[in-house]
Amino acid sequence: MLLATGARPATGPFAQRVARLVGLWEADGRSDRWLAGGTAFFLLNCWSMTPGRPATPALRDYLAACRTAAGGGPGWDALLRHRINCPGCGVSWSLENIRACTGCSSYTCDDCQEADHRGEFCEVVG
Repeated sequence: MLLATGARPATGPFAQRVARLVGLWEADGRSDRWLAGGTAFFLLNCWSMTPGRPATPALRDYLAACRTAAGGGPGWDALLRHRINCPGCGVSWSLENIRACTGCSSYTCDDCQEADHRGEFCEVVG
């Protein structure tokens, strides 16, 4: 998997992994088999919404295809309402109120953000 998902960490800078994934999707005729869903879609979408992060037209198209495959706006809203426990404190949070690490896809709340993660943290913006 090009994007980290739980126990299967990915290697390399997140931006490079995203570019490779989008490139594979385009090279394969924009096949649905390359679309990110669940945790990977959440992480990718949040990362792409970080203020100041440029989004290429291909990335915007890829995210739109992922969003459509996830059920559109209602699917995204349902994903944001999904609850997860912060591994640091055990408090239950909805995904829209927690951060995710681009290196290992683990979640953490603002109070418990750990320094030993391999990536940057991103969160829902706006």
